[in-house]
Parts: sequence; C-alpha cells; structure tokens
Amino acid sequence: MIRKDVIGIYLEKDALHYACARWEFKGWVPRRVNPAGKSSGIIRGQGLSRLKIFLDSIPAPKITRFYLGLPREMFFVRDMELPFMPVEDALEAAKNSLQVLCHLPVQEIYYDIRICTTEKGINVLVVYALKKIIDPYLSCFRDMGLQNALKAVFPISFGIGAWLNMDGYPLPFGVKLKHENNDELTVFGKNGPIASVVWPCFNGEDDTAISGIILKFPEINNKIFCPNNNTNNSNGSKYTNKDNKKTEEKASVFNLISSNKMVAFPNVSENLGIAAMSGGLSSLQIVSVDEKPPKVKVFKPIWIIVPLILILCMIAYFTTNYMEKAVIQKKQEVSIIKKDIRNLKNKLGPLEKKKAEEKNAAEFKADVNDFVNTRRDIFSLINSIAENVPDETWFTRFVYGNKAFTLNGESPDALKTVDALRDANLFEQVKMAGSVSRSSSGKERFAMKITLRETEPELDEKND
Repeated sequence: MIRKDVIGIYLEKDALHYACARWEFKGWVPRRVNPAGKSSGIIRGQGLSRLKIFLDSIPAPKITRFYLGLPREMFFVRDMELPFMPVEDALEAAKNSLQVLCHLPVQEIYYDIRICTTEKGINVLVVYALKKIIDPYLSCFRDMGLQNALKAVFPISFGIGAWLNMDGYPLPFGVKLKHENNDELTVFGKNGPIASVVWPCFNGEDDTAISGIILKFPEINNKIFCPNNNTNNSNGSKYTNKDNKKTEEKASVFNLISSNKMVAFPNVSENLGIAAMSGGLSSLQIVSVDEKPPKVKVFKPIWIIVPLILILCMIAYFTTNYMEKAVIQKKQEVSIIKKDIRNLKNKLGPLEKKKAEEKNAAEFKADVNDFVNTRRDIFSLINSIAENVPDETWFTRFVYGNKAFTLNGESPDALKTVDALRDANLFEQVKMAGSVSRSSSGKERFAMKITLRETEPELDEKND
C-alpha cells in the first residue's frame, strides 16, 4: 500500500507557508516535501506564482493529499439552528435556504455546508466565497493535474482550531484572531466549526461581538484562545453576560508551545502551513469551499463490517497457518517417537524370547520335580490296582492327573473289578466313567476314574 503524504499550504499576498507530514507507527512525523527541501517553511513572493513553482517541485504529487488554507477575508460564514431531524434532511434544508442565507447569487459562489448535532437541535454552518476569487487557486492545481489531490479549501482559522484539537485542547472552544482591518472569532464544537464571526477593529466592537457570541454559545466562556497575540503566551479573556460587561482575566489559557501530538512540528504562530496541514490530520470536520458539492458524513455499518471481516479473515489465515505448522511439527515428533519404539522393540525382542525360554524351562523343571517326587507312589498304586483286580483284567490306557487315575481296560466282569478296587480301601473314590461295552472276545470294555486320597500312610508299608 502506498503511503500518502499530507501537505498543508497557506497563501497570503506575499508569502506561501507550507508543512508536510506522513503517518508512521509512532504517529504523524515531519516529511520533506522534496529531496532538497524541508518539511516546513515560508517562501516569500507573490502567492499564486509561488504556488505553481511549489507544486512543480514536489515529486509524485498525485499520491499526496493537499489542504489549502486562505485568509479569512476571502470567505463568508453563516450559521443557523434547525430542529432535530436526519442530517440528510438538514443538508437539503440548508441548500434550499442558500438564497436567504447568502448575500451573493448562488451561481456566483462556491459553498460548503457542515451539519452538527447539538443539545438544542441541528447547527448548520454555511461557508461560501466568490468563484472568481477561489478559481485562480483551483486552476493552479488543475493545470498540474492535481484537482483530485486537493482535498479541501478553507479559512485558515478553521485549520488553527484543528491544530488546537490535535495538540490536546478539549472541545468546545473559541479561537480569536486579529487581522489587519478586523477581528475574528470562530467557535468549534465537538465535530468541528459551528460559527465564525468577523467585526471591524473599532472601540467597543470587540466587547459587543464577543459578548453576543458567548450569549449564543456559553460553553466557550473562558475557553477563547488568541494565538496571534504579541506575547509568547497569549492572555485569554473571560467574558460574562451580566449587564453586557466584560471581565478580563490575565491568565495564560493558551500556551503556544506544542505539548502533545504536534510537538515534532513548528508552532502554528511561526508557520500557518501547520494549521492548513492540521485540517487534514485532525478528526474534526473540515469545510472545502470549492467546486465539489457539499456532503454529509453519515456512519455506514459497512465501514466497520468490511474491516472486521478482513481482520477476522487475517486472524483465521494466521491461525490456520500456525495450526498447520504445529500439526506438521507434531507429526514429525510422533514419527520420531514411533521410530524409537520400533528400535526399543527390536532390542527387547531377544530379551522377551529369552524370558519365555526361561519360563518354559522353569515350568519343565517344576514338572520334573513333581514327577520325581511322586513316581514311587504312582508305581506303588499301579501295583496295588493290579493286585486287587480280578484275573484276566487288562488295562489299555492309564492317565494320571489332578490326584486321580483315569483307566480304560477289559475284564470278564467290569462291575466286579470296580467293587474289588472299592473293597481294597486304598482310594478316595472309585467309579465308572462312561458305559460298558463287550469286546469280540466276550470281555467287557469299561472306563473308570480313581480319585486318590490326600495321604496314603499305609501304601509304603503294604508295598514293602
């Protein structure tokens, strides 16, 4: 985005005052008008001719915003009060009243209208000037192709009010200026100028004019600033309306030394180009008496909605970008962790295999020990079974487990075999396990289960 410089120009009969500023992160800062020039200064000589030379010396002037201040005597100002109504209707009412408000034919003037809402109603300010007076200045910009770069043409006193507001002085206030043949008092409300009065410099006229203005705008009492007094700090005057008498306080109510935002620039009393430039820097409404039609600034929600949407889009973009980078980073970390896990598994594989082998060996050892510890009893029990069963009894299958024998065999009489083992009184329980069938030789096939006692104290003695 191209940053635009703001140049303020004040033209009087024999001099051109100029000042240039650019917005940076720390605020408005002085900016050279050209590589060989300064950020502000005064050029002596006939105003219009100097203006053409000055504009020609500016590099890339079409991306610069110009604000032109002119002497107050070139302008006429009228104000009126309207009841509360929409500002668009107030603007139309003011346009329809121009022939009554203005003492000059409407077709011969340039004018601008400013609308301000007050506690009492709508304040309308009409500023106008003869076209034949303003056109020479507009022609200078038009000849240079800068008619669109010229943003406003206004009385320089309006710029002084903007400078005061930029410098931190609270609104509302009045600005009193002394000119060669007359005095001027301009009243500034919360949005900009709301009244401006000029009167001749005769004895008594000053008191009467100021008292009348304070009667109409009491909020500026004790807040009238006189920046062009012949002292470093001007003496402010407090006016009261009691018996139309003036009481004057010799108190310093306006310090000419910049104290806030404009500290980087020369004082307005030294260079009125600062005042013209302030018309473009301040948030106050500024008039523009030129060929452009009057406009009223109306708040539109789109002015907030569009930037808000852009901000949300930017936040979403940067958030998404950050999250994508975070996800990629986490995936890389997970990949590294998985790789480490695989390496650990590869290292633990042989150890787990060795551990399983050791477990199997321990179980085998335990089985062997059990067998060694119980083999004498088992053989003794087998011998005891053989001794007690009837003759011609054969066992084809013998299984030992869980302190019990499971036997499959043949006998001339299976029931006698079971009874014989029961009568021997060697076992906890002897019972048939399944049905009895007959073989081809005529013997009975059977299966039985013999449960051992917990202890067999007489077994070894009998075997012996």
